[in-house]
Amino acid sequence: MARRFTTTEKWKKSFMRNLDGKFKLLWLYIMDDCDHAGIWHVDLEVAELRLGFSFDIKEVKQAFGAELKEVAPLVYYFPEFIIEQYGGLGCLNSSNKVHKSVLKILSNYKIDGLIEKEEIKPLPSPFQGAKDKDKDKDKDKATKGGVGEKLNEFGGISPEEMETALQGASWREWLMMWLHNHKGVMISTKDLEEKVQEFLFLAKGSPEEYSHANAKSCQNHLRNWIKFNVDTSKKKESNDFFEGMSPNAIKSMKALGIDEKGFKKNKA
Repeated sequence: MARRFTTTEKWKKSFMRNLDGKFKLLWLYIMDDCDHAGIWHVDLEVAELRLGFSFDIKEVKQAFGAELKEVAPLVYYFPEFIIEQYGGLGCLNSSNKVHKSVLKILSNYKIDGLIEKEEIKPLPSPFQGAKDKDKDKDKDKATKGGVGEKLNEFGGISPEEMETALQGASWREWLMMWLHNHKGVMISTKDLEEKVQEFLFLAKGSPEEYSHANAKSCQNHLRNWIKFNVDTSKKKESNDFFEGMSPNAIKSMKALGIDEKGFKKNKA
């Protein structure tokens, strides 16, 4: 369970005072949901489920204005997070292991204003020792000299833990149902396995971009990645769309009008 600092001074800032109630709640949520470098992978549907409000990305941009910076498609950087957690970019020091991980993530997204000042000696964090122990445990699981150690440099879970997080028949069936219900994306069990392996291959090649704090974060990233990496313009005919699914999953798919070829039947 991650623990983060918060400041009561935020309520005195005009930015917070001028936000509508639902955007104040969204701001607090993002400060908890973003990674330890203030990078937030947008998932408004999950935010809506957790907060009970509907959001539009255009409204979010308008409400937060300069307080968020788009660094990649549906990826935003929140400078206020760095200020609140570390005192600002100028206080980040590569000699601190946590700060070093933050600097690498921000550098990867080409965040302007990065300053490494060796003469600045930040106060030691009481959580540093615990974080170091957790990292040591992760390194023990990884193969020496392999991709696992490279991934752990960015504070993420190991490749083995990523692969485990993306297994599980029940979770995959839920993912297939979610993709169909919310995005109109039809994907078979076989195609999903291919996408998972492609995702893991990309993670090994670009560990700084595919660093995940925990299994849930990894699953959410895959889900969003699939939304933008599945060709919905063409539907491949197949006689084994239900192959590999559990009886309950097949029953649920048929209840939605999905046939064995992966097509949705038109209601009369």
